[in-house]
Amino acid sequence: MKNLFSLLAIVIFIILGTGCSEDNTTGNDNTSTGNSVTAKKNGVAWKADINVTAIKTTNNQITINASSGMINREVLILNIMNAASVGDHTMTKYGTGTSATFSRVNPDEGYASIDANSGSLKITKLTDTRIEGTFNVTVKQGESGPGVINFTEGKFGADLK
Repeated sequence: MKNLFSLLAIVIFIILGTGCSEDNTTGNDNTSTGNSVTAKKNGVAWKADINVTAIKTTNNQITINASSGMINREVLILNIMNAASVGDHTMTKYGTGTSATFSRVNPDEGYASIDANSGSLKITKLTDTRIEGTFNVTVKQGESGPGVINFTEGKFGADLK
């Protein structure tokens, strides 16, 4: 478990170090590129208003990084395995399949999909250049950690890199 959170901390550091650029310092969303991630976070509207990227690897893995909040930076990462076509994916334990992680800077906290059935993700559109879909996922602070966050009614759309 310690390795999971060490890996999560490294990923967050990389995202925070590269996620900001001079042309997006006002917290504007990515509507100019058509990239977006929205959801209800524990029942309250949440939107990636800083940066949304989607990266596809050669083995049909797609990782969507969504950043929100200029001061209390929050990062939601959706890691989709076997994303070869439209369809349903079960959210599983982080590192074992399609999964999610969530972190925030203030307070410094890390969450991950821990359970074998942590939620669902549906790819509704997939081309060589774009992915769109919906998701619902529960992320926790460790196996029995005190923190639990439920993302519901999630939607994503992003150009693939």
